[in-house]
Amino acid sequence: MAIAKPGSWTFTGTLIDFADDRRRCDFCSRPGMRFGCQVETRVKGGGKPVNAYVGSDCLVGAGFRLTDDYSSDQFHSDKSALMRDATQRAIVRELIRLKGVLSELDWAKEISLSRLIQSVQRYSLLTPNQLLFLLSINRRAKFDFPVLLLRVTTKKKAWRDQLSELGSDDTSTILPFLTESQRQWVHDSD
Repeated sequence: MAIAKPGSWTFTGTLIDFADDRRRCDFCSRPGMRFGCQVETRVKGGGKPVNAYVGSDCLVGAGFRLTDDYSSDQFHSDKSALMRDATQRAIVRELIRLKGVLSELDWAKEISLSRLIQSVQRYSLLTPNQLLFLLSINRRAKFDFPVLLLRVTTKKKAWRDQLSELGSDDTSTILPFLTESQRQWVHDSD
């Protein structure tokens, strides 16, 4: 969808994390958009609103209407929190999709992802053991979980302990999903 008149579209306050399924901006058509700012417009006659997704630069610079909650300064200060929320929703969405796939597989009928989903909803990230579990289920079910969504938290001591107690094979499995500082911590703790 190409947006011709940005002034007739309003930011909904929602960002969407497209992860591995990057999209084009519906305003400028720039490819590779990971986070889309959801904008909507009403169709004549009061029908359902129509949604589109634009990049943050277009949202602020091209004349899209911001809600009363957002000035362009407020949007920029809230942007990282909006991105975190978008990623958290995307992880939960993919876990629910994986749950549906697992329900169709005989070997996976006993696996429950409910606690993992609750944990992601609470902490936004995965613990080292949760990531290993998810990667093994993902491989076995031949499920294509968007890898850009997979991030590890080590904020609590128990989660750092999980990371330090991993064997070398498990450590090398999750290494690509660690931040630079987490990788350094693993390296220093060896």
